Amino acid sequence: ATVAFESQLALRADPANPRVRYLRAHALLAEGKVQRATDYLLAALPHFETDKEFWFLLARALRENRQVPEAIQALESCLRLDGKQVEPLLIVMELAESIGDTDIAREALQCLQKVAPDDHRVLAMS
Repeated sequence: ATVAFESQLALRADPANPRVRYLRAHALLAEGKVQRATDYLLAALPHFETDKEFWFLLARALRENRQVPEAIQALESCLRLDGKQVEPLLIVMELAESIGDTDIAREALQCLQKVAPDDHRVLAMS
């Protein structure tokens, strides 16, 4: 509640500030206001193109908004910045499977087997 309130105040004070939009998107996503969170993140995107955490948050928002192909693209951007992240790879695999894209799911599993061969979730899929 405090983050939501503070982010609203910050947004009123500086509505064009990309950091404020990012903070507000976090709060909106936590409140379940997925579409608004996604809108704020997309507006801030040009300022965070090299931030893997931003891409991961955007992917989560897109996923919750049922924009699966776009969520996969955001996760791929996240992974281009750091390809050794287990959570984004797991989500890519899950989303790819949900839309029947076995090629992407297989690639994600292969990456997971290289990045986290001892992870219990990866071992269960192998």
